This record gives sequence, structure tokens and C-alpha cells, in this order.
Amino acid sequence: MKTEYLDELTPTRLKEELYLLGVDLTDDQYRILLNRGRTFLYSHRVKRIRGNVLYRISYPLFFLWNLLLTLIVQPAKWVFTGNFYFKMDNPIYKITISWGRKIGI
Repeated sequence: MKTEYLDELTPTRLKEELYLLGVDLTDDQYRILLNRGRTFLYSHRVKRIRGNVLYRISYPLFFLWNLLLTLIVQPAKWVFTGNFYFKMDNPIYKITISWGRKIGI
């Protein structure tokens, strides 16, 4: 089979595609998918959405933002709270992740 214009489905994307079809995988089934590594299933290549020009210009600023977080904010957070990482509902985490997705990282 010619797979030139196809991408292999990752376990996460396979779970999303199955959910759209009405099949909800249990945690155990999803864990088995993750442990297998490859699914050997292919789908049409999804076009990558390019970010806005202003976001792409902000690569150096994004690098500095992550450097600031890694070297100053997270160690200070660890000293005061004992936890190094941010939770997923934290505004700093949300801003960083959405910004990274918009510039294509």
C-alpha cells in the first residue's frame, strides 16, 4: 500500500477517531494501545494549520518566556509549595500551551 499521503494513527488520535464514531475506549483498552506503540492503521494526512504571522514572529519571546518559567518561576514555586510543575488548570500553563500551539511548537 502506498503510504506517501497517509499518516499512521497514534494511539491518542485513534482514541479520538473512535470517540467520534461512538466508541468510547476504557482506560485499560487505551493503556494497551499505548503499550503496543504502533497501531499499523493509517489515515489521510491532516494539513498543518500555520499560525498567524504575529505569533510566528514571537518565537524568540516564547523562548525567553519558557526560560523565565524554567529558571525562575518554577524553582520559586517549588521552594514555596514543594511542587515544581503547574497544574493543567493554571493560567500560566494554559497561556504557555496555547501560545506554543499557535506558533506551531
